[in-house]
Amino acid sequence: MPFPSVSRLLLPYLLPLIISTTSYLCYHSLLTPLSLINHTSQLEEVKITAPISAFTSAPTAMTSAAAIVVPAATRHTATFIFLHGLGDTGAGWSSVSENFRLRRKFDECSFIFPHAPMIPITLNMGMRMPGWFDIVSLADVQSAEDEAGILASSQSIHAIIEEQIDKGISSERIILGGFSQGGSLALLAGLTSKHKLGGIVGLSTWLPLHQKIESLVSEENKNTDIFQAHGGSDRVVQHHWGERTKGILQEDLGHNVEWHSYPQLEHSADPQEIADMEKWLHTKLPPTSS
Repeated sequence: MPFPSVSRLLLPYLLPLIISTTSYLCYHSLLTPLSLINHTSQLEEVKITAPISAFTSAPTAMTSAAAIVVPAATRHTATFIFLHGLGDTGAGWSSVSENFRLRRKFDECSFIFPHAPMIPITLNMGMRMPGWFDIVSLADVQSAEDEAGILASSQSIHAIIEEQIDKGISSERIILGGFSQGGSLALLAGLTSKHKLGGIVGLSTWLPLHQKIESLVSEENKNTDIFQAHGGSDRVVQHHWGERTKGILQEDLGHNVEWHSYPQLEHSADPQEIADMEKWLHTKLPPTSS
Protein backbone atom coordinates (compact mmCIF):
# COMPACT_ATOMS: atom_id res chain seq x y z
CA MET A 1 0.00 0.00 0.00
CA PRO A 2 1.64 3.30 -1.08
CA PHE A 3 2.18 6.05 1.41
CA PRO A 4 0.00 9.13 0.91
CA SER A 5 1.81 12.13 -0.55
CA VAL A 6 2.97 14.94 1.73
CA SER A 7 0.55 17.35 0.04
CA ARG A 8 -2.39 15.03 0.81
CA LEU A 9 -1.29 14.78 4.43
CA LEU A 10 -0.97 18.55 4.81
CA LEU A 11 -4.12 19.51 2.90
CA PRO A 12 -6.52 19.24 5.90
CA TYR A 13 -4.25 21.59 7.84
CA LEU A 14 -3.50 24.01 5.00
CA LEU A 15 -7.05 24.36 3.66
CA PRO A 16 -8.45 26.45 6.56
CA LEU A 17 -5.42 28.76 6.36
CA ILE A 18 -5.82 29.16 2.58
CA ILE A 19 -9.54 29.91 2.94
CA SER A 20 -8.97 32.37 5.78
CA THR A 21 -6.18 34.19 3.91
CA THR A 22 -8.21 34.36 0.69
CA SER A 23 -11.24 35.65 2.56
CA TYR A 24 -9.19 38.31 4.33
CA LEU A 25 -7.57 39.50 1.09
CA CYS A 26 -10.93 39.64 -0.66
CA TYR A 27 -12.40 41.78 2.11
CA HIS A 28 -9.31 43.93 2.38
CA SER A 29 -9.17 44.71 -1.34
CA LEU A 30 -12.94 45.24 -1.50
CA LEU A 31 -13.33 47.51 1.49
CA THR A 32 -10.20 49.68 1.20
CA PRO A 33 -10.45 53.02 -0.65
CA LEU A 34 -7.61 52.05 -3.01
CA SER A 35 -5.19 54.95 -2.63
CA LEU A 36 -7.71 57.75 -2.98
CA ILE A 37 -4.88 60.20 -2.45
CA ASN A 38 -3.80 59.43 -6.03
CA HIS A 39 -7.26 59.98 -7.49
CA THR A 40 -8.59 63.02 -5.69
CA SER A 41 -8.14 66.66 -6.67
CA GLN A 42 -4.70 67.73 -7.82
CA LEU A 43 -2.51 68.46 -4.84
CA GLU A 44 -1.29 71.97 -4.28
CA GLU A 45 2.42 72.47 -3.68
CA VAL A 46 2.87 73.17 0.00
CA LYS A 47 5.78 73.32 2.40
CA ILE A 48 5.34 70.76 5.13
CA THR A 49 6.89 72.02 8.34
CA ALA A 50 5.65 69.23 10.61
CA PRO A 51 5.18 65.46 10.23
CA ILE A 52 2.05 64.69 8.22
CA SER A 53 1.06 61.71 10.33
CA ALA A 54 2.02 59.50 13.19
CA PHE A 55 1.67 55.96 11.89
CA THR A 56 1.33 53.68 14.87
CA SER A 57 -0.79 50.86 16.19
CA ALA A 58 0.15 51.67 19.76
CA PRO A 59 -1.53 54.20 22.05
CA THR A 60 -0.39 57.77 21.35
CA ALA A 61 -0.71 61.14 23.03
CA MET A 62 -3.91 61.61 21.01
CA THR A 63 -5.71 58.44 22.05
CA SER A 64 -5.20 55.32 24.14
CA ALA A 65 -6.86 53.26 21.40
CA ALA A 66 -4.86 51.36 18.79
CA ALA A 67 -5.15 53.75 15.87
CA ILE A 68 -3.48 55.66 13.07
CA VAL A 69 -3.35 59.34 13.99
CA VAL A 70 -2.86 62.33 11.72
CA PRO A 71 -2.29 65.27 14.04
CA ALA A 72 -3.53 68.80 13.47
CA ALA A 73 -1.15 70.95 11.43
CA THR A 74 -1.88 74.00 13.58
CA ARG A 75 -3.75 74.50 16.85
CA HIS A 76 -5.88 71.44 17.55
CA THR A 77 -9.54 72.51 17.77
CA ALA A 78 -11.38 69.61 16.08
CA THR A 79 -11.21 65.84 15.63
CA PHE A 80 -12.53 63.52 12.92
CA ILE A 81 -12.76 59.87 14.03
CA PHE A 82 -13.23 57.47 11.11
CA LEU A 83 -13.92 53.71 11.38
CA HIS A 84 -12.84 51.27 8.68
CA GLY A 85 -14.81 48.37 7.24
CA LEU A 86 -14.69 44.64 7.95
CA GLY A 87 -11.28 43.08 7.27
CA ASP A 88 -9.52 46.42 6.91
CA THR A 89 -7.46 48.54 9.32
CA GLY A 90 -7.24 52.23 10.09
CA ALA A 91 -4.40 52.47 7.57
CA GLY A 92 -6.89 51.83 4.76
CA TRP A 93 -8.39 55.30 5.15
CA SER A 94 -5.49 57.43 6.40
CA SER A 95 -4.57 58.57 2.87
CA VAL A 96 -7.78 60.64 2.75
CA SER A 97 -6.65 62.77 5.68
CA GLU A 98 -3.13 63.04 4.29
CA ASN A 99 -4.65 64.47 1.11
CA PHE A 100 -6.45 67.06 3.23
CA ARG A 101 -3.23 67.84 5.07
CA LEU A 102 -1.16 68.24 1.90
CA ARG A 103 -3.77 70.67 0.51
CA ARG A 104 -3.94 72.55 3.82
CA LYS A 105 -7.53 71.54 4.46
CA PHE A 106 -8.77 71.15 8.04
CA ASP A 107 -5.44 72.27 9.50
CA GLU A 108 -7.00 72.54 12.98
CA CYS A 109 -8.39 69.01 12.81
CA SER A 110 -6.74 65.82 14.00
CA PHE A 111 -7.79 62.56 12.37
CA ILE A 112 -8.06 59.30 14.28
CA PHE A 113 -8.43 55.98 12.43
CA PRO A 114 -8.95 53.25 15.05
CA HIS A 115 -8.12 49.62 14.33
CA ALA A 116 -10.88 47.08 14.96
CA PRO A 117 -9.93 44.06 17.08
CA MET A 118 -9.38 40.62 15.57
CA ILE A 119 -12.58 38.68 16.27
CA PRO A 120 -14.28 35.52 14.96
CA ILE A 121 -16.60 36.37 12.06
CA THR A 122 -19.41 33.91 11.35
CA LEU A 123 -19.47 34.97 7.70
CA ASN A 124 -15.78 33.99 7.56
CA MET A 125 -16.48 30.48 8.88
CA GLY A 126 -15.73 31.68 12.39
CA MET A 127 -12.15 32.61 11.56
CA ARG A 128 -10.68 35.78 13.01
CA MET A 129 -10.32 39.04 11.12
CA PRO A 130 -10.51 42.76 11.97
CA GLY A 131 -14.13 43.52 12.79
CA TRP A 132 -16.19 45.80 15.00
CA PHE A 133 -18.83 43.10 15.56
CA ASP A 134 -19.86 39.74 14.14
CA ILE A 135 -21.73 39.47 10.83
CA VAL A 136 -23.66 36.33 9.97
CA SER A 137 -24.55 36.96 6.34
CA LEU A 138 -24.09 39.49 3.55
CA ALA A 139 -27.46 38.50 2.12
CA ASP A 140 -28.98 40.50 4.96
CA VAL A 141 -26.55 42.30 7.27
CA GLN A 142 -29.40 42.99 9.69
CA SER A 143 -30.25 39.33 10.24
CA ALA A 144 -29.18 37.89 13.60
CA GLU A 145 -27.40 41.10 14.60
CA ASP A 146 -24.58 40.84 17.11
CA GLU A 147 -26.17 43.31 19.53
CA ALA A 148 -23.68 42.65 22.32
CA GLY A 149 -20.73 43.19 19.98
CA ILE A 150 -22.25 46.33 18.46
CA LEU A 151 -22.90 47.90 21.85
CA ALA A 152 -19.47 46.93 23.19
CA SER A 153 -17.70 48.50 20.21
CA SER A 154 -19.92 51.53 20.53
CA GLN A 155 -18.67 51.99 24.09
CA SER A 156 -15.07 51.83 22.90
CA ILE A 157 -15.77 54.63 20.40
CA HIS A 158 -17.48 56.65 23.13
CA ALA A 159 -14.25 56.32 25.12
CA ILE A 160 -12.26 57.86 22.25
CA ILE A 161 -14.74 60.76 22.12
CA GLU A 162 -14.35 61.24 25.88
CA GLU A 163 -10.57 61.40 25.48
CA GLN A 164 -10.89 64.18 22.91
CA ILE A 165 -13.21 66.18 25.16
CA ASP A 166 -10.78 65.69 28.05
CA LYS A 167 -8.08 67.22 25.82
CA GLY A 168 -10.17 70.35 25.47
CA ILE A 169 -11.92 69.68 22.17
CA SER A 170 -15.55 70.80 22.07
CA SER A 171 -17.82 67.82 21.39
CA GLU A 172 -19.52 69.86 18.66
CA ARG A 173 -16.20 69.95 16.82
CA ILE A 174 -15.92 66.17 16.86
CA ILE A 175 -17.16 64.30 13.76
CA LEU A 176 -17.63 60.53 13.85
CA GLY A 177 -17.69 58.62 10.57
CA GLY A 178 -17.06 55.28 8.96
CA PHE A 179 -17.29 53.04 5.93
CA SER A 180 -19.39 49.88 5.60
CA GLN A 181 -19.32 48.04 8.96
CA GLY A 182 -17.41 51.01 10.39
CA GLY A 183 -20.11 53.37 9.13
CA SER A 184 -22.74 51.22 10.79
CA LEU A 185 -20.92 51.52 14.10
CA ALA A 186 -20.39 55.26 13.57
CA LEU A 187 -24.13 55.80 13.15
CA LEU A 188 -24.96 53.84 16.30
CA ALA A 189 -22.15 55.27 18.43
CA GLY A 190 -22.81 58.80 17.21
CA LEU A 191 -26.55 58.71 17.81
CA THR A 192 -26.09 57.24 21.30
CA SER A 193 -23.23 59.46 22.48
CA LYS A 194 -24.04 61.45 25.60
CA HIS A 195 -22.13 64.39 24.09
CA LYS A 196 -23.55 66.53 21.29
CA LEU A 197 -21.42 65.79 18.20
CA GLY A 198 -20.71 68.07 15.27
CA GLY A 199 -21.97 65.47 12.82
CA ILE A 200 -21.92 61.84 11.69
CA VAL A 201 -20.66 60.37 8.40
CA GLY A 202 -21.87 57.04 7.00
CA LEU A 203 -20.42 55.74 3.72
CA SER A 204 -21.82 52.60 2.03
CA THR A 205 -23.44 51.53 5.26
CA TRP A 206 -26.59 50.64 7.15
CA LEU A 207 -28.21 51.47 10.48
CA PRO A 208 -27.79 48.66 13.04
CA LEU A 209 -30.37 47.80 15.69
CA HIS A 210 -32.88 49.84 13.68
CA GLN A 211 -35.87 48.26 15.38
CA LYS A 212 -34.87 49.73 18.75
CA ILE A 213 -32.78 52.71 17.64
CA GLU A 214 -35.42 55.25 18.64
CA SER A 215 -35.11 54.20 22.27
CA LEU A 216 -31.30 54.29 22.11
CA VAL A 217 -30.74 57.75 20.59
CA SER A 218 -29.45 60.21 23.17
CA GLU A 219 -31.21 63.49 23.85
CA GLU A 220 -27.98 65.29 22.93
CA ASN A 221 -27.89 63.86 19.39
CA LYS A 222 -31.54 63.87 18.39
CA ASN A 223 -30.82 66.70 15.94
CA THR A 224 -27.27 65.87 14.87
CA ASP A 225 -26.67 66.31 11.13
CA ILE A 226 -25.63 63.28 9.10
CA PHE A 227 -23.74 62.90 5.81
CA GLN A 228 -24.66 59.66 4.06
CA ALA A 229 -23.37 58.36 0.71
CA HIS A 230 -23.80 55.07 -1.12
CA GLY A 231 -22.86 53.44 -4.41
CA GLY A 232 -25.77 52.54 -6.67
CA SER A 233 -23.95 49.40 -7.85
CA ASP A 234 -23.01 48.18 -4.36
CA ARG A 235 -23.51 44.40 -4.22
CA VAL A 236 -22.12 44.00 -0.69
CA VAL A 237 -24.10 46.52 1.36
CA GLN A 238 -26.95 46.95 -1.07
CA HIS A 239 -28.02 50.43 -2.13
CA HIS A 240 -31.58 49.97 -0.90
CA TRP A 241 -30.22 49.31 2.62
CA GLY A 242 -28.64 52.75 2.47
CA GLU A 243 -31.90 54.27 1.27
CA ARG A 244 -33.78 52.50 4.02
CA THR A 245 -31.29 53.84 6.56
CA LYS A 246 -31.78 57.36 5.21
CA GLY A 247 -35.55 56.93 5.55
CA ILE A 248 -35.30 55.85 9.18
CA LEU A 249 -32.91 58.68 10.03
CA GLN A 250 -34.97 61.35 8.29
CA GLU A 251 -38.58 60.24 8.66
CA ASP A 252 -38.56 58.25 11.89
CA LEU A 253 -35.86 60.09 13.83
CA GLY A 254 -36.10 63.55 12.26
CA HIS A 255 -32.43 64.01 11.37
CA ASN A 256 -31.14 66.32 8.66
CA VAL A 257 -29.44 63.86 6.27
CA GLU A 258 -27.35 65.03 3.33
CA TRP A 259 -27.71 62.07 0.97
CA HIS A 260 -25.52 61.31 -2.04
CA SER A 261 -25.85 58.38 -4.44
CA TYR A 262 -23.29 57.42 -7.09
CA PRO A 263 -24.87 55.15 -9.75
CA GLN A 264 -21.69 53.42 -10.97
CA LEU A 265 -19.99 53.06 -7.60
CA GLU A 266 -19.64 49.57 -6.14
CA HIS A 267 -18.64 48.80 -2.54
CA SER A 268 -15.77 51.24 -2.41
CA ALA A 269 -15.08 54.96 -2.18
CA ASP A 270 -15.12 57.46 -5.02
CA PRO A 271 -13.20 60.73 -5.53
CA GLN A 272 -16.46 62.64 -6.02
CA GLU A 273 -17.81 61.09 -2.82
CA ILE A 274 -14.75 62.23 -0.87
CA ALA A 275 -15.07 65.72 -2.42
CA ASP A 276 -18.74 65.88 -1.37
CA MET A 277 -17.82 64.77 2.14
CA GLU A 278 -15.09 67.42 2.24
CA LYS A 279 -17.61 70.17 1.39
CA TRP A 280 -19.92 68.95 4.14
CA LEU A 281 -17.04 68.80 6.62
CA HIS A 282 -16.17 72.42 5.86
CA THR A 283 -19.63 73.46 7.07
CA LYS A 284 -19.18 71.53 10.32
CA LEU A 285 -15.53 72.29 11.10
CA PRO A 286 -14.81 75.85 9.94
CA PRO A 287 -11.45 77.26 11.02
CA THR A 288 -11.57 79.15 14.28
CA SER A 289 -8.87 81.60 13.15
CA SER A 290 -7.74 83.01 9.80
